[in-house]
Amino acid sequence: MLIILFIFAASINLLMQDSKNLKYVYLRRISKVLLMPTLFLYYSTSIDQMHWSILMALFFCWLGDIALMGFIKKENGNFTIIEPEWTFLLGLTSFLIGHLGYVIAFYQKISFNIPYYFLNPLVCIIAWYGIILIKGVKPTGAILIGVIFYMITIGSMIIGSVLLFKTEVSLASGMIMAGAITFGSSDSVLAFRTIKNILKLPYSYIMFSYITGQMLMIIGIINL
Repeated sequence: MLIILFIFAASINLLMQDSKNLKYVYLRRISKVLLMPTLFLYYSTSIDQMHWSILMALFFCWLGDIALMGFIKKENGNFTIIEPEWTFLLGLTSFLIGHLGYVIAFYQKISFNIPYYFLNPLVCIIAWYGIILIKGVKPTGAILIGVIFYMITIGSMIIGSVLLFKTEVSLASGMIMAGAITFGSSDSVLAFRTIKNILKLPYSYIMFSYITGQMLMIIGIINL
């Protein structure tokens, strides 16, 4: 029932992404706030022993969801959504800690007896992708420092998920790996949209890949 409730909230959120009606905007925001708590309840009731790092990941991703929603400003019967820089930095920091929670959980499960011919190219590919992303987004100041730390953390999460799959090849570990990669693609599009202000990149994809990535990882973790 809880995963059905999560899918229902996710569907409402995705359907309302492009709506300009204030009532639907509120519905979109409420459904977004419900996503991580529902996924947390699903995780906590589906496993015998919860891992503190997974709880940390879900809590800070929830905090990041709230921070990145911004504020609704009503004026003359119209409304705009204001997104101050401090809320973006708070959201960035929250998701960084959330990714770190997944990193801790993954690296406690993997075997470090991984051959260099497999590990080295994997690290290089992730690092090159991070360099291309930073070069394309061109962040400056405090945001540049935050993005660098963020890319290192999310890169570690993706590498950890791949090594986890290499350690224990199963449908569950495959779901975790697919979820981590999907989650990472969400952050990449968000960076171009928010920092570079390329609004042609759809926010609906950001939420779709974020929701899908989180769901795949949690289901995989439960069944691993």
